[in-house]
Amino acid sequence: MNKRQIGQFVKEQRESAGLSQKALADKAQVRRQTVIDIENASLGYAIDKLLLVLDALEIKILMIPVALFRFRKTKK
Repeated sequence: MNKRQIGQFVKEQRESAGLSQKALADKAQVRRQTVIDIENASLGYAIDKLLLVLDALEIKILMIPVALFRFRKTKK
């Protein structure tokens, strides 16, 4: 996912949860501007703030190393 897709996802999840940007910010203990920046894919928010917002939305992320998806060529 890129920053724009993450922002759109967060917005959809927030709206689905029936939360305003302010309510989500309060729940995540971040500033409302942080939620706005995430949703608008703006520069200036740190990954730790994104993780707080995702946690407040009860969303967990899974990180998988790219190397796991690379296929090795086998010799015949």
